[in-house]
Amino acid sequence: MTRIALITGATSGIGEQFVRILAETQDYDELWIVGRNRNRLELLKAELHTKRTIPVCADLCTTDGMMLIESMLKENQPAI
Repeated sequence: MTRIALITGATSGIGEQFVRILAETQDYDELWIVGRNRNRLELLKAELHTKRTIPVCADLCTTDGMMLIESMLKENQPAI
C-alpha cells in the first residue's frame, strides 16, 4: 500500500509550510498537495524538485472537490 501525505490549503499559509516541511522527509511515498489554484500548485511542485509530489486542484468546499479526493483515495488505497 502507498503511504500518502495529503495537505490541503497547500498554496499558501500554514498549508504551504507543511508541504515544505514534509517534502524534506521520507516518511511517505507520495505527497498530495491540494489547493484551488492550479498555477500555484504547479509552481510549488517545481520548487520542491521531487517526483513524489502530486498536485491536486480541488476546492474542498464543494461536493465535486470532495468527490475528486475520495475517488483518488479509493483508486490509490493508501496505507492507514
